[in-house]
Amino acid sequence: MREGLYKIAFETEKASKTGVVFMQDGQVWGGDSGLAFFGSYTLTGKHLTATVHTSRHTEGVPSAFGLDVVQVEITGEAGDESAELQGRSPQAPDLSFRARLILLKSAGKRPAESRPSAATRWLLSASPEPD
Repeated sequence: MREGLYKIAFETEKASKTGVVFMQDGQVWGGDSGLAFFGSYTLTGKHLTATVHTSRHTEGVPSAFGLDVVQVEITGEAGDESAELQGRSPQAPDLSFRARLILLKSAGKRPAESRPSAATRWLLSASPEPD
């Protein structure tokens, strides 16, 4: 999964919402029209786990959990540019959380497997300049 800005579409039994999240260096920041999201994530292979907290920034916009402040424990499978997630909140234990992340803009870091090898970098740096 690439680091960067993602569209998030998520739902519980109370509501469906969309927003954005920025994921980089194990940290998550984002929000929708009513709540800010912040937390941390771990990626092990393609398995993603995260703990995300919410905080209200705009009154009158319904929350997917029906509460302004929740902690959501999230797990799921991540691809290179998307992820399918599910989770639960201790503050709303009867609701299930489902989400899909879709990459909007990479943070500029490429996955390690797509970086040029040390030998390729050396060859490129040692190449004579064209006349």
